[in-house]
Amino acid sequence: MDLTIWEHINLAGCAWELYGTTPISVLTNFDNAWSCGFLFWGWRALGTNASSFLVSIGWPFFGFWDRAGNSIGWGLGGSAPSWSGLVTDLGVWGWNDRAISIRLPGATFP
Repeated sequence: MDLTIWEHINLAGCAWELYGTTPISVLTNFDNAWSCGFLFWGWRALGTNASSFLVSIGWPFFGFWDRAGNSIGWGLGGSAPSWSGLVTDLGVWGWNDRAISIRLPGATFP
């Protein structure tokens, strides 16, 4: 997998796995990302439920957009001392349950 987003901090709860082949309509709108379609809770949309993530995509930069058009990002080249491709608590940056899409360099969506 290239990106896994969890609904709770510390990589817990429902997980959404996104790949390089994931349709752009999902990457640009997490309301279109579905997971956890088993047991008693049924299929669930990611929406703004992101609380932690692990990214292994070979991009130089990665981040999120929120519904208000704000963004947050991390350089993947090791320029930020605390960056490892793993964020166990988006709340540290004020982004718990806020992201709605992926942010990529030069992208103009959503």
